[in-house]
Amino acid sequence: MQRLSPHRWFVSLAQKSCLVRLFGKKTTGYHLKQPMSTYTAKEETWKQPAFKYYVLGGTLLILVLPGCCLYLGYLLSKRSLKISLDPQKYKTEASWYLAVAHYIVVETGPCFLITQEGRGINARIVDPLEPERGLEKVYFASNPNTRKISEIERNPRVCLAFYLPGQISYVVLHGVSKVIRDASVKKHFWKPAWNFFYPQGPEGNDCVIVQVLVDRIELISHEHGINPSWKAAILTRDMKKRTSWELVQK
Repeated sequence: MQRLSPHRWFVSLAQKSCLVRLFGKKTTGYHLKQPMSTYTAKEETWKQPAFKYYVLGGTLLILVLPGCCLYLGYLLSKRSLKISLDPQKYKTEASWYLAVAHYIVVETGPCFLITQEGRGINARIVDPLEPERGLEKVYFASNPNTRKISEIERNPRVCLAFYLPGQISYVVLHGVSKVIRDASVKKHFWKPAWNFFYPQGPEGNDCVIVQVLVDRIELISHEHGINPSWKAAILTRDMKKRTSWELVQK
């Protein structure tokens, strides 16, 4: 006589109980030999509790793990530049305005560089390096044969305009620019991505570094409640005397 597994035995017992209730009598051997339902190997495997847990766990890993990884990557990629909405947490009001301006500059990334040519002006997109929190100096790379370099050499007064549309915020940096051709300076700022634009490398002649010494900052940020009337806040400093930033309009 073939020995039934505990699972089969339980199914057989359940079948017998159901038949007794339906017909009011015990089932014959024929009925016992003919199961009420057939099971395939896959169905039997699925009936095992451990297998269910494996399938459910694998499904959760497939669906949830990529989302968790993406969210973690998003958090890691976010810059730690949380700006408090409370100006009282900063030593001076000017330092809070400066912190907001730095946040907008970093979050915006590429900006417009405005130069002067005679009585006219020209604008183009540049990708500045991330500035220090003081926003006293801004650097970006360029090809020395471009129009902006020739215009900077004739008139070093320039503007850098940053706009962050998601927060209805913008910053304009005014300052005096300087073209740097020193290879050591280029090596200091060099990024691997620049090899595509400047194949000669930091020691070549196809790349220069432009330094902008900022002496005036114009700022509006609806996100931080800075002048929603569109009258820009203005910070200035004296580069010659190396004074700190002063809030002259808010």
